[in-house]
Amino acid sequence: MGSKEIPAEVRREAVARVAAGEMVAEVASSLGVTKHNVWRWLRKAGVPAPKNAKAAANDALFVEAKKLLALGMSQAKAAQMVGMDPGALCYRLRQESPIAVAGVKNATAQEREYALTQVRAGRSPYHVAKEIGRSAHAVYVWMGKAGVQGPRGSQKHFTKKRAEALVLANRGWRVPQIADTLSLSEATVYLWLKNEAMTITEPRVVSTQPSQAGEKVGRGTRLSTVDRIRIAEGIAAGRSIRAIGRDIGRDHTVVKREIERNAVTCIDHDGAVTTFYNVEHAEELTAERKRRPKPRKIDVCLLLRQEVLAGLARRWSPKRIERRLRSCYPDDGAMHISHESI
Repeated sequence: MGSKEIPAEVRREAVARVAAGEMVAEVASSLGVTKHNVWRWLRKAGVPAPKNAKAAANDALFVEAKKLLALGMSQAKAAQMVGMDPGALCYRLRQESPIAVAGVKNATAQEREYALTQVRAGRSPYHVAKEIGRSAHAVYVWMGKAGVQGPRGSQKHFTKKRAEALVLANRGWRVPQIADTLSLSEATVYLWLKNEAMTITEPRVVSTQPSQAGEKVGRGTRLSTVDRIRIAEGIAAGRSIRAIGRDIGRDHTVVKREIERNAVTCIDHDGAVTTFYNVEHAEELTAERKRRPKPRKIDVCLLLRQEVLAGLARRWSPKRIERRLRSCYPDDGAMHISHESI
């Protein structure tokens, strides 16, 4: 049924029920019409739309928030205290008549002049705003209008501050203490300390001499020459990998990796598999793998380098280049490279 075909009695009843306090959805459902029609009838009749329970609750919260703002509390703190969204509170305040809240327009000339004087003296706008009870955005607005440049504009100033922050951090100072002492924001100090912890150090020099017994590496110890001799004896005697591991006091997975890396497997005409393990050859291979720095895979294989550069030229992501190489060269390990390496 179209809107024009709905009887006038139904329209008047819908408007009257909504004006009496019923919800639009309930009225529309009971009369068998759409909510869109009911809203249109309300606009034509000039009847204000009723507020739902959530809107009524927000009105009560807004009244409480205005009381806190009148006492000098910030908008964010007032919204948090009454449990209201800060954005919703700001929107309602803009619709209401101006009230005494903390902001740029309500600041006195003395506060602005004091803030600008402190910034000119080298203090951080963040700490100046915190001292006078204003937002940092307000202080930056005043600086822009007055043409005042903060300490952030001086690279030399921040280089000195960063060095002082690192010295204090090495002494065991916490981030808030460093920020207050140097008149910096906590976020700035935290970022400096985080970047300092991620500084790339010089590569560790690794010895290429044969491993000594008990040499510490990672979470365990390297296999010694004596261990490799006993592994060779166990292979020659036909013992299992687990039995060899028990003999040398190592996990069987360590013995298995050693054989896979340094042993040679041969298959004769009858199909029998024979494993040859030479201690001297294993020591040479291990020393070669220990050499640092290793040549990069992308520098060794020129075709791989061309494919990677071509993908980057097309503005492909490293992960996309990695997946494409694996799909185009599924059986060629030399053409596989991780996205981290790219």
